[in-house]
Amino acid sequence: MPKVRILPDEVLIHVSKGDFLYPSLGQINFAFPCGGKGICGNCRVRFLNNIPEPTPTELEKLSPEEIKAGIRLACQCKILHDCTILIPKPKAKHIPEASMPDITLELQPITQIDKGFGAVDIGTSTVYVLINKGFEEKVVSFWNPQALWGDDVVTRLTHAMNPKAKEAMQLTLLREIEKIIDQEAPLGVDIISASGNPAMTAIAAKEDVSGLTRHPFSLGAKGYRYIPFKSSKQGIMFLPEIGSFLGSDALSMLAVSILTSRSKVFIAADIGTNTELFLKTENYIYGTSLPAGPVFEGFGITHGTPAVEGAIYEVHEDLSFSTIGNKREVGFCGSGIISALYALKKRGFLLPDGSLITGNKHPFGHVFLYQEDIRKIQLAKAAVFAGVKILLQKAGVSGESVEEVFIAGNFGRALKKEWLLELSFLPSLPKAQFHYLGNTSLWGAKWSILSKKCHKMLDDLKNEVTIIQLANEVDFQEVFMEGMKL
Repeated sequence: MPKVRILPDEVLIHVSKGDFLYPSLGQINFAFPCGGKGICGNCRVRFLNNIPEPTPTELEKLSPEEIKAGIRLACQCKILHDCTILIPKPKAKHIPEASMPDITLELQPITQIDKGFGAVDIGTSTVYVLINKGFEEKVVSFWNPQALWGDDVVTRLTHAMNPKAKEAMQLTLLREIEKIIDQEAPLGVDIISASGNPAMTAIAAKEDVSGLTRHPFSLGAKGYRYIPFKSSKQGIMFLPEIGSFLGSDALSMLAVSILTSRSKVFIAADIGTNTELFLKTENYIYGTSLPAGPVFEGFGITHGTPAVEGAIYEVHEDLSFSTIGNKREVGFCGSGIISALYALKKRGFLLPDGSLITGNKHPFGHVFLYQEDIRKIQLAKAAVFAGVKILLQKAGVSGESVEEVFIAGNFGRALKKEWLLELSFLPSLPKAQFHYLGNTSLWGAKWSILSKKCHKMLDDLKNEVTIIQLANEVDFQEVFMEGMKL
């Protein structure tokens, strides 16, 4: 069995002769953003000896210089001999703070709390763990280790269809949460609550995910449910879910919006890879979810990047830009791409149809925004536009009737009102006031324990939403094309 020496950490692993390198690197928490499908090209390793011949996929994804230097994709190469590989250290990722809504309710805990409690927001990319020990409260965050099975929800769900993989995904996440609880509350806590999108919570609870992988893509409404957990006396309590792809994170956003709103008609939105939308009128609540795609996280963009040091997070109107950590630019994260389109349009370099007048690309320092990247953003934001407009049509109200727009999520906090309106992420809402709520998912998890009122509100609210399946709407394509305009 060939031995693979991994530098710079001096790790030695064994790989069966002829096997792909990919599965064995799970031992060292090496991430495969596309789930090892050879799509993203991000699992680069450098062979220092016994370099395997490049595969057709590697010849497509890697430059001739990289091929010559011994760089290969870990998901593509087979190990035939002892070898030494170098794995570059990943750039430090920037995790935004969990800014929660400033809403407090009457303290009426759902259970007796002696040692403290925990609340968890299970995001696709980031997990936030709140530990409350009475007079002391702390939030700890980490990157979701399930990224080892893919960066996007669809790839993870595909893996989770295999019971053994689903169990491994669950344990990987729960171990990280347990480490934090043990460190911050060595005596344990009385109860932990968890909120997130339906895919993340289903995997964390080791529930059946098949309903999320095939039409009509629904798991139905769910109430509170518990799983045992070593560091928590009462285990982990998962919050209710509305159904389809509207999970407990979306339900928490809706609850916070209702508690905050002073108007008759409002929109609540969490814009991201999977965007959740609600429209509340005097008598009804309409909700929908839509796969806007991973471009909002920088994936699929030529010079796109997650929120790492050097990521361009905002392009200003004079086309100067700011990067995370004030480092040299390495690419655009989600907010950077959107602000770049806004700035280009304001300067007259971007036409309403999305065409660049400067050619097929525009430079921002050492990185470029390409015409094809702009098209991908147009497709993603057109889906958001169509979702909002169809909800308005279903409710029989005009954009002028909308008095408030609530934007939730950490990514949402980075999206300025003028960007969303100028680039037609939303239809015309001339009277709407915008409010940025922050991490409503973590707020819901916390207050579902601390407040009997909130606990009951979430359970009742899940049944009050009329879910709109956008794909079934006859005019969806027409409205979608309208949303392509910038």
